[in-house]
Amino acid sequence: MEIPVVGRRTDVLNKKAIMALGRGDSECALKLWEESHNMKEEHFDTTLNLMTFKWRLGMISDEELLERLSEGVFKQSDIGHGLKGIMKVAVGEVEEGTEILKAVVASEKGLKDEDLGSLKVQRFKQQVQDVLDSLQTEGD
Repeated sequence: MEIPVVGRRTDVLNKKAIMALGRGDSECALKLWEESHNMKEEHFDTTLNLMTFKWRLGMISDEELLERLSEGVFKQSDIGHGLKGIMKVAVGEVEEGTEILKAVVASEKGLKDEDLGSLKVQRFKQQVQDVLDSLQTEGD
């Protein structure tokens, strides 16, 4: 069982990393995300942020990004599945990513899920639809 302090500490470190990045301090952000990730490797936000940041800096390949996020992030309900679609598009696998995103928008899963809340799921699905709309606009 996880000690509650660890979960809160990883949240705090993740947020500090985001603030450091906002200040333009990439080195500090990376250090904070790595510290947070070392404390709790399955922390959703930290894993997503750290891996995406490393990928954007060229520290990890497209394949490694998808592999590392597949270990936990992509398994998280519709949000994880939608992120998988977005990341597939980002690495150039547009057709596969678009199909995943369409499936997320069409899914009824999670709309009555008490853990996520219907409003959160609807908002996420609208954001996914916005991504699909922008892909359609770029394709025209």
